[in-house]
Order: sequence, then C-alpha cells, then structure tokens
Amino acid sequence: MRDDQNKSDRYDFDAGLDRRGTNCVKWDTIEEGYIPMSIADMDFGTPAPIIEAIRRRLDHPAFGYGIRNTEMVDAVIAWFGRTYDFELDRSWIVPLTGIYSALAFFSSLTDGDVLTATPNYPPILRGPERVDRACVFSPMKKAAETRLARYELDFEDLERKAAADVGMYSMCSPHNPIGRVYTKEELERLSDFARKRKLVVLSDEIHNELIYDHPHTPYLTVEGGLESSVTLISAGKTCNIPGIPAALAIVPDEALRGRVIAAASGFGGAGALNTEALRAAYAECDDWKKALVSYLKENRDYLETEFLRRFPKIRLTHTEGTYLQWVDFSGYGISNAAQWLLDHPKIVAHGGKMFGGAESEARINFGCPRSLIKEALDRMETSLTSSELNAV
Repeated sequence: MRDDQNKSDRYDFDAGLDRRGTNCVKWDTIEEGYIPMSIADMDFGTPAPIIEAIRRRLDHPAFGYGIRNTEMVDAVIAWFGRTYDFELDRSWIVPLTGIYSALAFFSSLTDGDVLTATPNYPPILRGPERVDRACVFSPMKKAAETRLARYELDFEDLERKAAADVGMYSMCSPHNPIGRVYTKEELERLSDFARKRKLVVLSDEIHNELIYDHPHTPYLTVEGGLESSVTLISAGKTCNIPGIPAALAIVPDEALRGRVIAAASGFGGAGALNTEALRAAYAECDDWKKALVSYLKENRDYLETEFLRRFPKIRLTHTEGTYLQWVDFSGYGISNAAQWLLDHPKIVAHGGKMFGGAESEARINFGCPRSLIKEALDRMETSLTSSELNAV
C-alpha cells in the first residue's frame, strides 16, 4: 500500500463535521436542504497539533500585546527549506493579520495601478480600489478548446495592458478559481516580463500546499524572483483555520520590505493564539497535510471523472491545485450557473462573474466528504435530465 494511503487512513476525512450552529458562513447562512460548495473553507476538523498549541497557550491567562513570535518564524523557515529546498532569511518575513487586507493595502506599494489575469480571486480584483488604485484585467487564454480547459497567461495581452501607469502585477499561485499550478518556466517568463516593465509582483500563495500533479514553485525562488516581489503565505487554507487569521509576507528586497511594513501597520499583526496556530501548522502537521492532499486528490479525480461521464455538455478545468473546481454550464444553455445551481439542485456555489469570468461558469468547492460530492452530482444529474431545464 502506498505511504500516502497509509497516512490518509489515520484520519477520517469521510466523516466530515456538523458545522451548523458555529456561526459558520458556509453553513449557517443557508437553509436546510441546500448543499454549500461556495466559501473556500473545508468541512474537516483542524489538525490536532494546532488545537493543542492553542490550548497550551490558554494555560496562561494574560493575552496582552505581543512581540514577534520567533518560534513561529523558525518553523516557517524550516518548512520552506524542507519543502522547496530554499533558505529564507528571517529578516524577509513580515507577520500579518491575514491575506484579505494585505491584498488591498499592498496594492498601494507603488504609485501605479495593478495588473492581473482573469478569472481570479475577487479580493485581488477588488483590492486595489480600496486604496485608490485601478485594477487592469488581462483575460487568460485557453490552451485548447476541449472539455478539460487549461488556462494560460496571455503574455501578449499582458504586454499591451502593462502601460506606463501600471506599477504592480498581482497574482494567485496556485490560481484560484481555475486550479492552475504554474510551472517554473511560466513563472520565469512572468519574472522576465515584470523586470522588463519594472513591476512589483504580489504573489498570493495561500494554496501552496494543496497541489496534486506537479510541484508548486514559489515565485521568489525563480530567476529574478527575489527582486521587487512580495509573497503571501498562510496555513489558513491547508489547515482549515481561516477563522484564526494569520499570514506572512516574504519580502527579500529591503526597500520594498520597508514599504510593506508601513502598509501593514494599517491592519496590524496577528495575535497570540493566531501565531501559535501558525507555528504548529508549519512545525507539527506534515503527516496530516499529506493525508489531506491525498484525500483531496481523490476528490478531485472523482469529481472530474463524474462530471465528464455524467454531463457530456459541461466543460471544466483540470484542477492541479486548490480544492476548487471551475465549471462551465453554457453547453446546457444555462446562462447563470450559480442561480441555476441554487434554484434546481439546491447547491450554493460562487458564480463566475465575481471572478471576472462568465455568468455561465461557477466555482465549486470539493473540500468536503466524498459523500457530499456524490449527493451534489446526483442532484445536478436529476435536474439536468428533468423538465426543469426547459425553464432555464
């Protein structure tokens, strides 16, 4: 039996959790009878080492203002080294409250506007306007018009859009919502483009451990990646702790790091419990993460296979990373995918328009027990083969 299968068997991801009654955005904002596959968190419990780390910290009753958690920084440096064979300098690391605010505040690191590729994570698209910057959109291109679409950066369009008033390129890597894990060659080409245009690169790499087919390459590790780059990481997605917000900016360039620290002062650093959670996530959860990725990969494979088998007119992406599936329902004449999913199979999903995509597209979260995925597929199949579709 494979080693990753042995690890997966130690954890019961099939069991799931009853999350209602916990002030959960994903479950407590919808009616009974609906399946939530929208908000990007998972229906699995947080790894035990993180919970134990928080409990230990709770043994001391004082939670005043804190200083830099050096053990947390050490854990991140060690994790990065064993994962990517690259040594971070501890001075590069800037603790943050979370990713969401950083994507807005850091859009002001240059005097210019922000260029990004679409479809993309909404806070990347909307963040610049919060700090009086415009976001310039560059639609990605599909490498092939097949049922399994593969999106790629359109460098010709990026060159056209990178006008004199653009000062930053902002990206999500791995790419939410299309599930791309960029190759080293793609990132090297992006680095060359950014250096030529003198752009700061803001790389949101919060899904960097949720990968299935080939390794994730951190942007800062490619040639030229240390120049004018800000890499954002967090354990929020991998360890399912977005409700304990804590993140890190990795900024090798000293002058840029000064601007990052100044911008970060607008939303503060992570608290005592948050940094303990982050430390444990990077120091003590490797086995749990491997088991999780093994289970999610099986979810990915099952979902993709069943979509292709059951729904011959649906197109989707091959998800290389994240637990998010991008699906195009236009082949069935469905013009508003999120609304159709809500009204007919009673599935809550995020519509494509909010990501800069088409309304006929939707993002579906498969970070849940496989039984819930099967139920969702069964409901879709029933709806697509019933007379309800004629009313769409």
